[in-house]
Order: sequence, then structure tokens, then C-alpha cells
Amino acid sequence: RGGDGRSGSRRRRPHDGRRAAGAVLAVAALLVVTTVAVSARTTDPAASWVDRDLDRTQVREAKGAETGERPAEERHEPVTPTGPEQQETVPTTTSSSVPEPPPPPAPTTPPPSTAPAPPTPTTTSPPPRSPPPRSGRDLGPWRAAYLPHGWVAASRPAGEVAGHVAELRQAGFSHQIHNLGVLDAAGRVPDTDYAGLDAWVRHSRSADPEQRIVVWVSGSESAHVDNAAVHGGIAGFLADLVDRHGLDGVLLDLEPFRADNLAYVDLLDTVRAALPGTWLGVTAPADGQWSPTFISAIAARADGLSPMLYDSSLSTAAAYQEWATRALRRYADAIGTSAQLFPSIPSYAANRYHDPAVENVETAGRAIRASHGLDGAAVYWWWEFSDADRASWAALRGQL
Repeated sequence: RGGDGRSGSRRRRPHDGRRAAGAVLAVAALLVVTTVAVSARTTDPAASWVDRDLDRTQVREAKGAETGERPAEERHEPVTPTGPEQQETVPTTTSSSVPEPPPPPAPTTPPPSTAPAPPTPTTTSPPPRSPPPRSGRDLGPWRAAYLPHGWVAASRPAGEVAGHVAELRQAGFSHQIHNLGVLDAAGRVPDTDYAGLDAWVRHSRSADPEQRIVVWVSGSESAHVDNAAVHGGIAGFLADLVDRHGLDGVLLDLEPFRADNLAYVDLLDTVRAALPGTWLGVTAPADGQWSPTFISAIAARADGLSPMLYDSSLSTAAAYQEWATRALRRYADAIGTSAQLFPSIPSYAANRYHDPAVENVETAGRAIRASHGLDGAAVYWWWEFSDADRASWAALRGQL
């Protein structure tokens, strides 16, 4: 007892017990309301969908910041949805029992890590893809002759090859363009179509080492340009062909042409990567399917473009010359100095698209002389070279 005769402990007053009981009941009621609210949020479809999205986003961000791994959406991988059955349910309580306090929410920030923080992802679009570096291989000036299909299907003896090479040289041709064949569904030309190529190259090099030897491979835009799955097959075939036979270049002829087919750009990127040190060229339409912008994109990836100045179906030499001149000027302006420009000009028998009196070396030569920025020309075909075309070529080749 204290010195005043009263107990050392504070005497409890009657209303203190009532206050304590009221506080306990208030805390219990608050916890019940909180638990019911959490349960309602879990069972309400609209609210739970939004909250689940927020929760998944926070978890992915935390995981990415911790491990440096990009979210699945950025990796183009499917994201497994978190459905209601995968949510943790919060048990409900009755007012007759005092609920346990709910567990604390999961932290939304990652624990500190000793690994360096990943770079902050950029939200801007990536810059346009640059074309692979060009080889800089220059085979000009072009004084080329197309050799017919099947020319190297079988081996020719050295003496025969030397005789043909002498004819080509005498006619003023320094480039041979061999029609190898047509690409199959896998992006290859059957070996039987060029079984004599190796012998021809060896004998031609021996007869005239200065002759350039280029192979011309045909195909279609639908089967070989639009189908990205075959691009790698084409590139691998051409790279193997150049390595095995020691060729100076490859010319792609993929028709019929369509307007500004961007898949063509993708194909050239793939082929160029496989042939970094080899001349790569393409044939091109002369009647305007390719816009100047598209021509520039092709020229950034190819070493040479050859507009085909034939099969115009025109009926007068003047109309043909105007058509050919317009095509050459359009290509020259779009290419600039990015690639070599050498048109393919006609010397072959008549068909329903081609009148030799209208389309020939002489009339094509007038269009060439009226143009600028050219690096030569290629005669299609050498095997059907007429005497008139031979004379016109003799006058033209000195100006190329």
C-alpha cells in the first residue's frame, strides 16, 4: 500500500471494462468489413479482371527487372491467362468470430540484386533496316551476250569452247551470261541442267582469261519471291554454285514482275549476305511497274540492274525508241551511282510480243545514246544474232 493508505495499483473504474469491450468489437467489425470487401473484389468479374491484369503486370515487371528477361509479349510468346480458378481466395468470416488479419500484399518491387540493371527498353520504333554492305564488285563496262538455255547442259571439248569464245571476242563481247535454268520449289536448279558448266568455265578461262562468266537463273515472284521459306535455299544454292565453279557473278530473273514487291528486297538481302564478294544483278521491267523509290532500294542491294528492252508489243520504231528511252532515264535517275545499269536489248526471231523490225539493236542503240548513266548493254540472244544486229552492235559497243 502507499503512504496514503490506498492500494499501489490504480483501481479500475466500472466503465473501463465497457470501453475495452467496445474497442474489441470495433476492431472485429472493421476486419469483417475489410475481408468481405476483399472477397467481393475477388468474385466480381469486372473488378477482378482489372486487378488481375494489374497484378500480372506488376509481377512481370518485377521478374523482368530481377532477371533481365523481357515480358512474353515483347518476346512474341503466348502469355498464359490467369483465370479465376487460379486466384487465391480469401476466406470469409462471420460476425460471430474474430477474423485473422489478412496477409500483407505481395511486394511489387523486386528485392535488391547484385546483377547490373537491364537497359531501359525504348518505346520508339526501330530504325529502318539498312541493306547489307555491297561488295563493290565492278564488272563493267558491260558488253555482254546471253547464251541460250541448255548451252552448258553437257560438257563441250576444249577446242569447241575455245572456238566459241573466239567468236564472242571477235563480235565485241567481254561478258558471257549463261542461262542456267529455272529454280525448283526448293530454290535450286537441277544439276542436269548445267552438267557441263564446270568444263565450260575451265576451257573458257584457258582460252580467254578476260572473259567474264555470269550465270542467269530464272524463277517466279510467286514461288521464289513471295515464299520467304525458300529464300535461304536460293541463297545457299547460288553461293555453292559460285564457289564450285569460280563464277564472276549471278543474275536473277524472277518474273512476271509486280509493282514494288517488298519481298524482293528481303530476298536480295538474304542472297547478298550469302554472296558478299560476288557480283549480284537482277533483270528489271521496262514498263513502269517499279517506282523510283523501289528501284533505289533494289540498287542498294544489287550490283547491277538490267531493264529488259524487248517484248514491248509496240508497232513502230519511233514508239519503241521513246518507250525504251523513257525507261532508261527513269532507271538512271533512281539508281544514280548505287549500281551498274546495263539494258538487255533484243536480237531474236519474231513472236507475238516482239517485231524484229521495231525492236532491234539499232533502235535500242538510239535509246541508249539518248540516255545517261549507263554502264553497257547485253544482247539477247547471241545465238540468233542477225547480220544487221551484228553491224549495229559493232557501232554501239565502242560507245558503251
